[in-house]
Amino acid sequence: MLIDVAALPTDSLVGTRYRVVRLIGGGSSADVFEAAGPSGELFAIKVLRHELRDSQEAAARLLQEGRLLASLRHPNLVPLREMGMTRDGRPFLAMPRLAGETLRETRLRKGSLAPAFAASVVAGALDGLHAAHRQGVVHRDVKPGNIFLVAANAAPPRPAMLDFGIAKVSGAAALCTTQQEIILGTPRYLAPEQILGGRVDARTDVYAMGIVLFECIAARGPFDLLAGSDLLTLMRAHLGLAPRRLDDVADAPPALARVVARALEKKPARRYPTAAAFAAAIRGAVAPEAFSGAERRAS
Repeated sequence: MLIDVAALPTDSLVGTRYRVVRLIGGGSSADVFEAAGPSGELFAIKVLRHELRDSQEAAARLLQEGRLLASLRHPNLVPLREMGMTRDGRPFLAMPRLAGETLRETRLRKGSLAPAFAASVVAGALDGLHAAHRQGVVHRDVKPGNIFLVAANAAPPRPAMLDFGIAKVSGAAALCTTQQEIILGTPRYLAPEQILGGRVDARTDVYAMGIVLFECIAARGPFDLLAGSDLLTLMRAHLGLAPRRLDDVADAPPALARVVARALEKKPARRYPTAAAFAAAIRGAVAPEAFSGAERRAS
């Protein structure tokens, strides 16, 4: 939903070289604006919300996201163009304004997606995640809304991972730590170890991406849950409910169903060890000609 910026009380990017065009999204701690740069080029600017400008933790998280994005270079990750501060001391991140839509928006328009197309999108997003994982970054909030399908004229859309705002960063890149044991992420995509406060690593993102792939093809999740289930019900499902087989609820190749089932194992040790291994298994389960054909039809 677009919001009329004229109705906003202040210029959210005052003191920067960007001019707000419109508000295009946001979350609990930051707003995302479409903004024009000095030469008229459009950017997506993620800036700390006004009411959180005195929150050191919220500011540190946004700065950490900017620092890690600056360290990552991959075609399946959205690049950072600039990191700075507004006049009133709120950090912001400037990224190119991409043409296209999120995977969530595609799903809302189309319902279920062809298995080959869904597989190509998820495999590409996994390539980006693997690049992040190699730098010690675990996303922790993998979901359709954080996968952007970049439009590319006659070429297939290119998936790019968005929003590393709650990523777990190890080593020198870590600027902040969580002060208390809280569950971070979106409940529908939480891996069991996230819920239990266990070790979070690449396999955590593999689990979430397995749910994303299942949903894209089946237009429903892998558990027999009603829409709008409460948090406790969702957590119990992740911890103890066996997921449905993808080929039991959708017209999907059995080989791809087996791949998804392994990604959704409760124990991390039984999943694919890396995002790259999961991507390779997906590509191996779908015929190459089906892959390319589905990409062309869906673009």
